[in-house]
Amino acid sequence: MFNTELLPLPNGSHVVHERNINLAIHEIFHTLGFAKPSYRFFLDEAGNPRNDPFKIIEINGQERPILDLEPLTKRLREHFSCPTIPGALLENDGGNGSINSHFERRVFLYEVMTSGVIPGQRISEFTLAVLEGSGWYIPDYSYAEPFSFGEGQGCEFYNGPKITTNTEEYC
Repeated sequence: MFNTELLPLPNGSHVVHERNINLAIHEIFHTLGFAKPSYRFFLDEAGNPRNDPFKIIEINGQERPILDLEPLTKRLREHFSCPTIPGALLENDGGNGSINSHFERRVFLYEVMTSGVIPGQRISEFTLAVLEGSGWYIPDYSYAEPFSFGEGQGCEFYNGPKITTNTEEYC
């Protein structure tokens, strides 16, 4: 069953239609395993239960939730040009439906698995890497959409505490 209560009728609006499609895709990724209650059931390459990839670590004096699993962490290190990334920063604000089950919007601005729907969202290699890291799927990365936010910006950009406006992301 699919609850359409939060999906307004487009009534000819392409913007509303695209928002509804993006929201549906986002929620489907949650059902496929991108949600905190599922992390403890992820499997390693041999099909054994993975050590819990969800961790709370300290970054810049703040406790932050991360998701640390291969191939996700490796892809993050390459994308952001930061060899010390401990895992994907997860959302630490909002209610139970948002916290720990979404990428942190500050560093994954246009990624489909951030909390909330914004125009221009992308299904990046990072969401596919979470699915692969679950041990349940073998994604085809050729379907990942281009994602350039924060690319090559280094550890300072990734670790925060906040985005500065002196990066290529801002005019």
